[in-house]
Amino acid sequence: MIPSRARNRRASAPTQQVESWRIGSAIALARQFRARNEQTMLVLLGIVVVLANPLFGVAEEAMTRDGRRLNGNLAFSAQGGQFICPDGKKQPLSTLAWVRYPEATVLAPGKGRIIHQLRFSSDERIAGELIRLDEKHFTFRTAWGDTLRVPRNKAAAVVSADDYLSLVIDGLNDVKAFEREGAKPAFADREAFTGKKSLTLEAGQEEVRFVWKKRLARCGRVSLCFRDPGDLRDGQWTIAFRNKSTGIVALTGNSVSYRADASDGQSIKATAGWHQLLMEWTDREFKLFVDDYLLAHRRHAEDCRPTVFAFAAVTKDKSRQADSLGVDDLQIAAKADSLPRPLGVDDQDEIWLDTGDQVFGEIVEASTSDIALKNRFGKKVFSWSRVRGIYFRPQKETAAQTEVWFRSGPGISADILHGEILDLNDKRLLLRHEILGVMVIERGRLERLIFPEPPKKSPRLVTICPELINHAMRRGGTGVPPVQTGETPVPPEGSPPEGGPRTRNTNGKKQRHSGCSRITMTTTSNLDGRCSMKCRLAAVLFAAVALPIVLVNPSQSGQNDLGPNAKDVREVLDKALAFLKSSQGSDGSFSPKLAGPGITAVVVAGLAKNGVSPKEPVMAKALEYLEKQVNKDGGIYNKFLANYTTSVALMAFKETNADGKYDGIIKNASNFLKGLQQETEQSDVKHGGFGYDKKSRPDLSNTGFTVEALIAAGIPKDDPAIKKAIQFMSRCQNLPGETNDQPFAKKTTKEDEGGFTYHPFEDDKNQYKTEAGGLRSLGGMTYGGLKSFLYAGVSKDDPRVKAAIGWIRRHYTLDENPGMGKAGLYYYYHTFAKAMDALGEERFAGNDGKKHDWRRELFEALKNRQSANGSWRNTGEKTFAEDNPDLATGFAVMSLSYTLKKR
Repeated sequence: MIPSRARNRRASAPTQQVESWRIGSAIALARQFRARNEQTMLVLLGIVVVLANPLFGVAEEAMTRDGRRLNGNLAFSAQGGQFICPDGKKQPLSTLAWVRYPEATVLAPGKGRIIHQLRFSSDERIAGELIRLDEKHFTFRTAWGDTLRVPRNKAAAVVSADDYLSLVIDGLNDVKAFEREGAKPAFADREAFTGKKSLTLEAGQEEVRFVWKKRLARCGRVSLCFRDPGDLRDGQWTIAFRNKSTGIVALTGNSVSYRADASDGQSIKATAGWHQLLMEWTDREFKLFVDDYLLAHRRHAEDCRPTVFAFAAVTKDKSRQADSLGVDDLQIAAKADSLPRPLGVDDQDEIWLDTGDQVFGEIVEASTSDIALKNRFGKKVFSWSRVRGIYFRPQKETAAQTEVWFRSGPGISADILHGEILDLNDKRLLLRHEILGVMVIERGRLERLIFPEPPKKSPRLVTICPELINHAMRRGGTGVPPVQTGETPVPPEGSPPEGGPRTRNTNGKKQRHSGCSRITMTTTSNLDGRCSMKCRLAAVLFAAVALPIVLVNPSQSGQNDLGPNAKDVREVLDKALAFLKSSQGSDGSFSPKLAGPGITAVVVAGLAKNGVSPKEPVMAKALEYLEKQVNKDGGIYNKFLANYTTSVALMAFKETNADGKYDGIIKNASNFLKGLQQETEQSDVKHGGFGYDKKSRPDLSNTGFTVEALIAAGIPKDDPAIKKAIQFMSRCQNLPGETNDQPFAKKTTKEDEGGFTYHPFEDDKNQYKTEAGGLRSLGGMTYGGLKSFLYAGVSKDDPRVKAAIGWIRRHYTLDENPGMGKAGLYYYYHTFAKAMDALGEERFAGNDGKKHDWRRELFEALKNRQSANGSWRNTGEKTFAEDNPDLATGFAVMSLSYTLKKR
């Protein structure tokens, strides 16, 4: 339940008072200007009407598909949806890319716990609690308390909400496991938050202390729900968190307010009913929230982990039951480090553990507390305290629909569902979901709506016989209707017989000679046999002009026009840049919780390679953020993924290093990277490789990033670090012989020969094992390996390079990541682009003999996958975090920079 908006909020004035003030102010202005002229009066009266309308109480923001931002409100009627601006102008729904709702509503907790997220086959997710899973159904309770029964085969995964692993989920129905002081607490069933009962503190001077005896994780949270009785008179209650280094941090409540007992403590107005209290900590800071209000934020030089949670009620009138404090639903959770999830197995379920390991088999049952999985080793039960998520066999993607983002409750990332909007008014939205049926979502919960691209007209193939063109031109270009594909082209009556086969009229039946050649054109217009003379003439003239171009020498077509049009590339880049500006954090970062500074660095490097100046605000802010992530050891990271993030950040600084500004950072970062290399014996398969950090198992992806970064930093290609890295990468190639002495290479299949696999270790956890005992070659890894060889100066005549090119010729595609489907697609595009650019073949020949204009084809693949808001996002089942649009867009922008050949 980590708050998505960690900032102070104040309780707003009642809406009625706000509207009264607006109307009064507008009328006062009107009176002042009454004597001036009637036109001014009418304008001001119009303002009164707009301000008095509740629809415009708080404006929403929309973006049109052509990039314009609008303020107003989205409304639905019998005629469909439209965005109404304050001036009365209406924008049709088909012209909108998205609508974003203001952050005005602070939600009290719903009636369900937020422990898990249920995910469907696309990027949809909904927060709540997994109650039960069997072989056929899920029983899932949402955050607002509805219990859903979902067919098992419709779900993609159930994961720990926001990467928080539950250590304690306690309804507080008894306190045997905890210490207590004072009178014995009571349990009331009249107003439990979850379950049947809640803990109540009624007697004066009563305290219950919860002591967590184990050492908590360095990052985590404690949350609970409390019920304000609403009438404490002169009494008060306290909920405190105690820690050896930070002392006591308490939340005190009475009939007036809730106040944090801290040096920077804030207060908010008290209201009767259930509220949620959340304490979130890292190893050096903590935050205290009530609902979505941040009431305290402290930073300390010492450990901030709490050890004692105490609830106390203090009242002067001991006999008044109304003074009781209700407490329920204690949850303690540990934050798991963010990791990219490896590819799963298509025909098995998976449990992804907190360590990053994967266990495959069949998930036979699950509940709020644990999961049972059966495989060839038997049945094993895993606690949710060790599990990041459970994933099921991949499901089919659904058709594009409106994407609805809404808040389940305080302190949790937004839920996302796809469906058809049936109705929207000032109170609620009705959404028809393919699996969940009709959903009612309170309007105050809405964050944004993202609309799918409107369907484009299907192109129609129009076929014209060249002989008809000749005849038409002889007759002044008249009388030649275009003919649909599959129909018989018929020349006009009396056509002369010269020029080849003809269609003739025999006894009233029209017949076509088989030798008649035709030209096929694509059009989106509604041409038919009854089209106007002007349309027919245009089609004839176009075909007449195009015919010599196509027929004179088809083999020479496009030889001098390789790659996409620069203007088209710029349009795609501008849309991406607009999205990135809207997505950037206030500190200049992009999705830092997912990968520290890594995604920010990918975005900066990609934009820089596309010619975006470091002085542009989006770049300047991002670079300032990256500078703050530089550590004393030279690494550029934040707790995890030290190698990845340092490598891409080094390349970002290199691309923007005007006048040597970042020379020192680049040098120190390259020394840090060298220190992460595996310094084992040369015979050890790990020798020369790079992993996520010094202790992690090396892999080709990490090693490829490091090699590219070191060479960008100016490290010579014959440096020992580069040579050892190339040796490790050679052991990842399916090429038995002198360069790869590993047993798996001898078992490689003809299909995999020459390609690269993720890592060369043959343990049981390696998901890329083949039936023959080898390791499967993968597209992104093969292009990454080839790129690294070429960057490191390995000759194109080297057997390793030739073998890699051979594999690529057999598997050339931009429809998927070969060997992995849609998984890691944008990672694949960026390694494809770099490798093909380094190879230098502008027309790359596949094994089928077709020569590919790879720059143009890559551009078209990127353009066709770009969302209306300018972003890219991988909506496949296994995305390797590319369902995050910042990451996917960063990779896409990087790839885009290679679509134009550098002159």
